[in-house]
Amino acid sequence: MVSTCGNYGTASQLLFLQNWQATPTCFGYLWYLGLDMQLHFCAPFLLHMLYRNTKRAILLAFTLVGLSVILRAGHCIFYNVCDQSDVDIPFISYPGQDVAQSAHIYAGIWELYARPYTKCGPFILGMLVGFSMSKVKLQISSALSNAILAVSLFLAIACIYAILPEYWYPHLGNTLYTVAYTATFRTFFAAVFCIAVLVLFYRSDRIRVRPIFPVLARLTFNAYLLHMPMVFVMNHLPFLQSAQSPYELVAVVPIVAILSFLASFVFYLTVESPLGRVSKSILNAAYKSN
Repeated sequence: MVSTCGNYGTASQLLFLQNWQATPTCFGYLWYLGLDMQLHFCAPFLLHMLYRNTKRAILLAFTLVGLSVILRAGHCIFYNVCDQSDVDIPFISYPGQDVAQSAHIYAGIWELYARPYTKCGPFILGMLVGFSMSKVKLQISSALSNAILAVSLFLAIACIYAILPEYWYPHLGNTLYTVAYTATFRTFFAAVFCIAVLVLFYRSDRIRVRPIFPVLARLTFNAYLLHMPMVFVMNHLPFLQSAQSPYELVAVVPIVAILSFLASFVFYLTVESPLGRVSKSILNAAYKSN
């Protein structure tokens, strides 16, 4: 990966604002750190509303989710990129490429991927799930839980494979299918997984798993956030710079995974766990005051 930063780009990374830059070529994949941080900054306001006026907050949350879907549709239609739902953008700066060229290449796709107003849907749904788990008391039978879980997983898999027509018929343009899929697939995928989480949480009997799995589950989100810095570190290895096949890249995947989870473990001990305890105390105090 080649990265073009400069002082301005580096500062935007440190301030978690890279996802608002004109081009995404400074440490390409790290823009999502800024996106996640901005959504986390907004989260306390929605949480406060959820505890103060639950009905109004839920209405606001679903309104924001709906608006994000509409904005995704509008952006993809305007930039004519609705048939690129699954494009995996490395956001690489190629040698000899100036800012204007990069901006033209990534126009529309960059806005769909990186802006909080087009990516907030799954985050908000996740917050509603967390609020429900802390506030709503409910039990459902194991049979019903298993049935809903099976349907949710089927819909999630169907959502993934629903993109196949874009591969079978490339350059479809802005058809009803491509517009609807690009606008909704992230939110729909998140929604069915939220349902799966809830039915597992509210089932009458508990599912017992080995202790290692809850530990990995706690670390997985941070490992996801931190895996790209690990990739950038590995990127400087001459072994990878001279790679002629995918096998060299596959060989370092376990190393990247181990480094990512180790970094995640340190981050969990020093940042996530302490902040989680503080925020939990604040929320409990706010809840009791109601």
